[in-house]
Amino acid sequence: SILVASACSEATIKELGIGDMTCDLSYFDWIFDDKEIYLLLEGDVTLTPDRGESVKIGTGDLVVFPVGMYFRWDV
Repeated sequence: SILVASACSEATIKELGIGDMTCDLSYFDWIFDDKEIYLLLEGDVTLTPDRGESVKIGTGDLVVFPVGMYFRWDV
């Protein structure tokens, strides 16, 4: 499962070395080959795993994805 933490501090962002990327409104499938950490700077995303319930993340949420996790992203 994924870990979602809200209200990520500036110190945590620096400690984790989080970069940034942008994505237009879209949907796509994605599998994580490595552990990845995302900080949602703006907007909302619904993540739907191949098994289980959808997870909604929003602005300010820090998300840790484990190796091998598959999700459909609705941005």
